[in-house]
Amino acid sequence: MLLRLAYLAVTNTFAALRLLPMGDRDKDVEILALRHQITILERQLGVGARARFAPEDRAFLAALLTPPPRDVLRRLRLLIRPDTVMRCYAAADRGGAALALRRAQFERDRCLAIYQALQATASPDRRLELRVWALELLRHDARTARSGLTGWWPPSVLVDVLLWENSAEEAWQAAQEFGAVDQQWLRLARLRAETHPAEAIPVYERLAESEISLMKNDAYAEAADLAAQIIRLYDRLGQGADGHAYLERLRTVHKRKRNFMAELQRRGL
Repeated sequence: MLLRLAYLAVTNTFAALRLLPMGDRDKDVEILALRHQITILERQLGVGARARFAPEDRAFLAALLTPPPRDVLRRLRLLIRPDTVMRCYAAADRGGAALALRRAQFERDRCLAIYQALQATASPDRRLELRVWALELLRHDARTARSGLTGWWPPSVLVDVLLWENSAEEAWQAAQEFGAVDQQWLRLARLRAETHPAEAIPVYERLAESEISLMKNDAYAEAADLAAQIIRLYDRLGQGADGHAYLERLRTVHKRKRNFMAELQRRGL
């Protein structure tokens, strides 16, 4: 037993030395893994003459103590990834510890993928609470980004999360307040057009101009599709004359872009 503890101590020493060149987030994950290992040892020392590891403990320690191939080491900075720790916590029925790690992840790296993982880890009765907490962090980031300060996540993460949740109204309001990228605006406009076509039209018009400015054939095709959608929305609103006026302006401003004119003609515009 003492020999095993000595071996683990030496292994942990080298693992700790490996933390030195890492960033804060990577260090936090490695430290959590090492703490889990130490907790297992402390729990087992009082049971008997030998440590009696549960199957999930043995799997976790094997992952910690088995070095991967050199070519893998060249590509990876982490021997133990957060998802590996999550699986071990789940196998050990330690949902609270898994959720705490996911929260720590989200605090340091706020993105849609980690938000999805956070919600998947949480029990159903905790998801609303975590949603409120996470969205408040994202709104704080969005306000900070809008004020021009650096060192925060882009406001588009908030829109990504709300779109993933199918919260179309909240996503639209967040984009109006904090901004969004063009691909998000396109998704938002399509959703908005179903219930508020008049509000979707200005978004489509701006996106069409953005595509035209790229002066590429595939962008011209996308802009022509957007123009066709704009005309349909004007017709839905009973404002066909406004749609015709928009199309005439588009043709007048961009009449020298022959490829774009051709794309409009292909769509009967």
